[in-house]
Amino acid sequence: METNELYVSIDVETDGPIPSEYSMLSIGSATFDSDGNIIDKFECNLKELTHAEQDKETMDWWATEPEAWKYCRENPIEPNDAIIELQTMNEVHEALNKLIELHPHSPYTISMCSFLLGVYMGLQYHNVKKLLGE
Repeated sequence: METNELYVSIDVETDGPIPSEYSMLSIGSATFDSDGNIIDKFECNLKELTHAEQDKETMDWWATEPEAWKYCRENPIEPNDAIIELQTMNEVHEALNKLIELHPHSPYTISMCSFLLGVYMGLQYHNVKKLLGE
């Protein structure tokens, strides 16, 4: 039985540059097969962290994108629930196929995802790196 290789791309939106001090507002991923076809998508908006602040420069940018801001604030869920949903989707793909790597778009995305995975899933840093394809 031949397994298909899968690739997952992850992107986030936030209200500041540093995990924990600021909130991840939304997270999305797309799963691709080895031919580049999208076979699954995931997106959700997250509730802001209760202790977090909003970065002035980031919020000034958001002020130039009111439709995007409105969209990323619709129906937010708890960060824990979002991470569990994303991990569950990836575990299903891993069980059915050969999940090669998750590709966050930047070191910034990696740091935000690592923070949430560590806090809400209790993953150690080396397991976060494995999950994120580092």
